Amino acid sequence: MLLVSSGAVLAADLPSAAPVLKAPAYVPAFSWTGLYLGGQVGYGWVDADSGLSQGFSPNYATSSGSPSGVFGGGFVGYNYQFESNLVVGIEADINGGSLSSTDSISIFGVESLFAHAEHELEWFGSVRARIGYAFDRFLPFVTAGYAFGSAKTTYADDIPFGDRVSVSETLSGWTIGGGLEYAFTDNIIARIEYRYADYGDISSNVVVPPFITVGMDQKYTSNDVRLGLSYKF
Repeated sequence: MLLVSSGAVLAADLPSAAPVLKAPAYVPAFSWTGLYLGGQVGYGWVDADSGLSQGFSPNYATSSGSPSGVFGGGFVGYNYQFESNLVVGIEADINGGSLSSTDSISIFGVESLFAHAEHELEWFGSVRARIGYAFDRFLPFVTAGYAFGSAKTTYADDIPFGDRVSVSETLSGWTIGGGLEYAFTDNIIARIEYRYADYGDISSNVVVPPFITVGMDQKYTSNDVRLGLSYKF
């Protein structure tokens, strides 16, 4: 009995085994690195200036308009996220819609009662660099690059059998903007973005009956707000 009792006391003095703790499962942070493809819709408003000239004379007929409307398109890009959470990328987009207006014409500075102008940004796109800073699944960013588009300007008499001068040209310039993206899942990303674009100006020659050559000047700039949804591969 004495030996049994002593053994029990010694056993009670031994340290108990420590519980085994399992390390928590590792959940990797979201990464913005990768290729993505998406679509967007937006609303744009445009400043359009145009004029007609003949020979070396300045514009004898001018018009200014404010085309606006809804547009839609698509975009594709690639992001790379550094360990510092800095995100850089490149993106291209193309859009089309009905951004148009009907405007008055001034002839030698006097508004015409018998003619009108039509301004339209038929389609537009860009190729841009992007830079942002990732807050996990939030990505505020800025973007800038090359912009291009097709503008159509028409001058028309309102009288029967009157003249009509119409020119459609591809313009090019630059664009700048910024926005915010949020990754709902590892693949589905939504965005809101603002963009300003200056498509430059261009002069074209067009023949008006009876065989009179006139010059058409066009200059377009735009602002727009767009919503997009993309899939990240």
